[in-house]
Amino acid sequence: MKAETQPITKDLIAQHGLSDEEYQKIVEILGREPNLTAREL
Repeated sequence: MKAETQPITKDLIAQHGLSDEEYQKIVEILGREPNLTAREL
């Protein structure tokens, strides 16, 4: 079963305390958009 992913939004980036510049640096380092996956506990 494939995990559902949450879209990365400006609000989500801000909730993690990142600026737009910091987020873009993360994308640059990864070479792709980061993703979040929901996990069942």
